[in-house]
Amino acid sequence: MNLLKENGAARPQHNEPYRVGVAGLMTHVFLSNGDSFAASFYLRLTGSYGSGRESLGERLNDPDTVFLACKVEQQVQLVNLAWISYIQVSGTLPEVEYREQVGATRHAARLLLRNGDELIGEFLSLMPSSRARVSDMLNAPGERFLLFLIPGATCYVNRDAVERVCV
Repeated sequence: MNLLKENGAARPQHNEPYRVGVAGLMTHVFLSNGDSFAASFYLRLTGSYGSGRESLGERLNDPDTVFLACKVEQQVQLVNLAWISYIQVSGTLPEVEYREQVGATRHAARLLLRNGDELIGEFLSLMPSSRARVSDMLNAPGERFLLFLIPGATCYVNRDAVERVCV
């Protein structure tokens, strides 16, 4: 830490950005051009769905967010969400349990993505029972990234990265 003089008084100058109230979530990011990398996303300690930290889905689906901060190889980077095909997290995220508790529906599917990847698993959606088909979920406005479960991992798939869905 260096000292910076302002109006004759010394104040601390931090070399690293000051972060309060965030926690990192380790992920693997797959881009639309076929590149991939490990990244830690910064999530707020309080989310909008009850108690607990903000979910990855909340961050990805925030309509005001175009670039999302993450840590890649000890460097902070801002990633354009439009270039992300999907994000994979090992294990089950807390938002999966939350959705299941409030009656989410599972839909088995095989996704063929524009980057050439194929994901086989299940969508987990909170659509009303009258509109619970996969086509309803894919065409509904709102979520830019859809929750998709694969064996041993949770994914958020960018709706715009999906080329075809086989149900």
